[in-house]
Amino acid sequence: MNLSSVSGGCKYETRCIQYRRRIPYSLGTDPLLPLNPLSLQPLSDVDTEHLTSQLNEYFHSIVLDEDGVQKRYQFVRKLEAILQKKWPEKNIKTVLFGSTESLLADKHADIDLCIMTDPSQPAPTTCQISSAFAEIGMEKVVCISTAKVPIVKVWDRELSLSCDCNINKTISTLNTKLMRTYVLSDPRVRPLIVMIKYWAKKRCLNDAAENGTLTSYTISCMVINFLQKRNPPILPSLQMIPHLQTNLTLNEDLDVSFCEYPELISGFGDRNRESLGTLFIEFFRFFGYLFDYDHSVLSVRHGTILSKRAKGWQFQLNNCLCVEEPFRNSRNLANTADDITVKGLQLEFRRAFRYLSQNYNLNDACSQFVFPPLENTLYMESYVHELLAETNSASLGSDASFSNSPPDLSQNNWVYDSLTFMPPPFVTTALPNVDNSALFDKSLPIIPCTFVDPYAYANYMNNSNYLPPSYLDLYGLYGRMGYSNHNRFYENKADWNRRDGKHSNHFRRNARNHKSRKRNQGDSFNSAAEALPLSSKDSDNIPSHTSTTSEVLSPVHLHKQPILQPVPAFKS
Repeated sequence: MNLSSVSGGCKYETRCIQYRRRIPYSLGTDPLLPLNPLSLQPLSDVDTEHLTSQLNEYFHSIVLDEDGVQKRYQFVRKLEAILQKKWPEKNIKTVLFGSTESLLADKHADIDLCIMTDPSQPAPTTCQISSAFAEIGMEKVVCISTAKVPIVKVWDRELSLSCDCNINKTISTLNTKLMRTYVLSDPRVRPLIVMIKYWAKKRCLNDAAENGTLTSYTISCMVINFLQKRNPPILPSLQMIPHLQTNLTLNEDLDVSFCEYPELISGFGDRNRESLGTLFIEFFRFFGYLFDYDHSVLSVRHGTILSKRAKGWQFQLNNCLCVEEPFRNSRNLANTADDITVKGLQLEFRRAFRYLSQNYNLNDACSQFVFPPLENTLYMESYVHELLAETNSASLGSDASFSNSPPDLSQNNWVYDSLTFMPPPFVTTALPNVDNSALFDKSLPIIPCTFVDPYAYANYMNNSNYLPPSYLDLYGLYGRMGYSNHNRFYENKADWNRRDGKHSNHFRRNARNHKSRKRNQGDSFNSAAEALPLSSKDSDNIPSHTSTTSEVLSPVHLHKQPILQPVPAFKS
């Protein structure tokens, strides 16, 4: 089918369409419990040596060998010759990047190619390049000019290889060079990344374009950050350690320098004696149970875990999983996965950890996920039930005594990192039992949601004329209390209403409160801002008349008589 009239491009034009969602919507977005007993189970009963031998055997059987590498370079030279013959004046060069160049490719990996042209000459478009490939006899030529990074896909029958080509996206070559340096820094890095990518490929979790999951590069960055945060660390931050500042510059004015010589950091992770099998299991434990998805950002550049609030990412779209791009720090590599997909990923991590920690075969943990026919909805429902079962699968028997020998939590070095700006999301003591009913203790008060600091709120509980204001009553005050700027939308909306002469709910509420105050005939006030004269420092200063014990006044002291008495709350 010729899509040129539809897409506005050439006859090879198509659009990258997400044709099959990997994680079904029926999984929902209900948050998972932050702690599971299985997450505290030590690995003393796991045969990590046998798992290490299995991983090494699989690694050598699937990794791209030297013959495959030379075959790919032959294909690159063939494409470069075609382009140079078509545009001799543009001084075209081709640069290989991606998993092949970073030594992380398997035998079935595609080729990623960057077509670089003379900056003084206008670069050919993806449509022109696709036409040039088709004219020379290349097969399965596809032009995707509307993608975020326009590419041309091409297939070579002689070499049985496919290739994705972009034009002048030099940042991709730098990302590959950085990843290759990390891979050469420690002998455990390459097999670990290759095998985790193998697991993700078997479970269909590494195709962001077609099923809305993650890219292989994102998964590689997750592994690198995981190794940076082991205790002792296995990898440093190549961008943070002292290095020669190169003259590489990009149009985005990015700092793309890093330590480019792996021999300079060889032996950095020798103090960490963890085997490949142990690291493989701990990766799934970390991202299945320990990682704080709500507040954390994985940063390869800084070699640590940052907070979403510190980066201003707490309100971004698809920010449930945040992986900072090493060079363009404003980009989240994991924004291809929405909240439901990230929940499914977390449950898949838990599934893999359960299989591996119970000494199942590696084949069971990496079993192939097969998409059912579209009309078979029952299959996906059973898959959802299987995933949700991971939330309850960690209930250990009464004979289990894992609480007597908890794992060494110091291995999770990120917990003690002052740069995280957050408490650890799990308990650091052994738990003989986990009773979820404790989360809903009936002896604790139900504190209504309020936009006012509780201590400042208690200042005015004895005011008999106080009527709890709505949020819109305080929209001007709320903007001065140090909250996020995104709430300025409500200020602008109120300005629009006044400018257009409309009577919104905001003004009706003000009028209703005004009448109530007049009826009380007390020390009246003219506005909610006068009733609550708060400043940005009120949340930091506890009123002097407030009890030093942990008591919270229930904010239902409406009009003249309090409905509830002070009740004990959380201890300080």
